[in-house]
Amino acid sequence: MKMRLREIAMAGIILSVLTFSIAIASAADQVATGDKTPAVEITGAATETLISNPATGTVDDEEADEGMIGPGNALYGLKIAFENIGETFTFNASEKLGKQVANARHRIAEARAALKRNDTEAANRALAEYKAKVDDVNKSISRLSDKDTGFMNARNMILKHQLILKNLSMLHPNNTGLQRAYNNSKELQNKFESRHREQADLNITKGNREIASGEKTGAPERTEKPETGAKRENRN
Repeated sequence: MKMRLREIAMAGIILSVLTFSIAIASAADQVATGDKTPAVEITGAATETLISNPATGTVDDEEADEGMIGPGNALYGLKIAFENIGETFTFNASEKLGKQVANARHRIAEARAALKRNDTEAANRALAEYKAKVDDVNKSISRLSDKDTGFMNARNMILKHQLILKNLSMLHPNNTGLQRAYNNSKELQNKFESRHREQADLNITKGNREIASGEKTGAPERTEKPETGAKRENRN
């Protein structure tokens, strides 16, 4: 019995340490580094303001490193698992989509940090996880209206991902993982736009039905029948 309690206590300590490590890593992922310089604006279906980094020739999202646990770390799989658990237990669809897009952004930051130190294997692992997260976002889109704040914010962030990945691809033209990730982000943007068009078509159809229904339920026009000759004679 004592041995069993000792094992449980040890497992609890290990889990606490791992949880603390993941929390530190997640916090570190949020830290921005580098000097802020004039913003670069992309326009189109949505508008985003990004930070231009003249040292690298890229436009980044102020997320410059991979945190304490990067794709080359033995605990990286556990970090991803914890993030996925956090998404699973987020029951608000808008908040869940926001977490998924933010985690996708972390994967880009990890890939960029790995590429800076010429660790192609780690970069490709992060980019593979980016693809997995894009798939999750793709599934979540259908649960939200295109007017939802979470939907619009996610749409804007995917445009940001595209710009970052495009610039990274220019710096690392031989990295096929970056090109695939860029294509993934473009496909996801198309899904956002398609969802937006579908919603617009549904609204138009609904409006037309309401108009047609209103016309059918309106008061019928009164039409007077012409009097017969007999009725006219009696009235006279």
